[in-house]
Amino acid sequence: MFPVFYQFPDIHHENTPEVSHHSDEISSSRPYTADQHELQAHPPETYGGNPIQEPALLCIQYSPEILRSWALSQNPPVPDDVETRIYKTKPAYGKCEVILYSPEHTVTLPELPVDHIRELVDLWTERFVEISKDEKIKYVFIFENRGDVVGVTMPHPHGQIYGYSVIPKKLQLEMESCKEHFDETHNCLICDMLEDEMNCGDRIIMENEDFVTFLPFFSEYPYGMYIAAKRHVQNLSQLTDSEKTNLAKILKETTGTFDSLFDYKFPYMMCMYQNPVNGEDVSDYYHFHIAFYPPMRSADKIKYNASSETGAWAHCNT
Repeated sequence: MFPVFYQFPDIHHENTPEVSHHSDEISSSRPYTADQHELQAHPPETYGGNPIQEPALLCIQYSPEILRSWALSQNPPVPDDVETRIYKTKPAYGKCEVILYSPEHTVTLPELPVDHIRELVDLWTERFVEISKDEKIKYVFIFENRGDVVGVTMPHPHGQIYGYSVIPKKLQLEMESCKEHFDETHNCLICDMLEDEMNCGDRIIMENEDFVTFLPFFSEYPYGMYIAAKRHVQNLSQLTDSEKTNLAKILKETTGTFDSLFDYKFPYMMCMYQNPVNGEDVSDYYHFHIAFYPPMRSADKIKYNASSETGAWAHCNT
């Protein structure tokens, strides 16, 4: 039945959204009505009085006024006329999707069975491939915000996907570092980093046949774990069937480790790093990985980014 993903906010019909099913075996569609408040207020078993019985794409449509409040759209509004010779503007072209993990209103990622998380991996993969078909999209960013501390406003467990029309600056810098390392050594930076971590062993949290969870030498947060593929791949679509299953397993175990630290649902930002799309080939030097940014430094204390971290990007991880 789940996971399902909600596509925002392209307008196909004036008032009534359509539902397209995730399963290739199901071709039917039916109308649903929902608005922004309904998403937040009601569990997603039904919308517009209709039960959701299969994984589905729900295109929730909004008026142009509401549309303007979304960060990215494939039908973006014309920017306000505020450009100067210094400050430039352009339409905020892109795509925003929300993925609901489960029909259960309180069940989070580590509490889901592995086979359910595997369905989520398959859905992430499908959406990465589909969004990449838009040649204006340059980066597909899959992520999850968990917990009030990181600003979650919809309590139902969910993740998001943004399709950017540019490569975000943080990702640009990371890829530049990877390319610089490759030019100097002819090796993938993340492959070499993973080899160092495995040789050291002290920061390895867990591993299976295809993935490793570790606390990087350079971690910005006390519990900022990474998951990296052992094989040199760039995105979800390149994973084998067994690799996708092992990714589901290590996601469950890694997020469960967070919850076991202080015996509560630990907040985090989970960010999935894949290759850019519709641009330069980075397959020689970029490597699929997932980073967790948990804001807590103890059970009841937040790790704030202060002046050095924010103003100089100089982090201290002692």
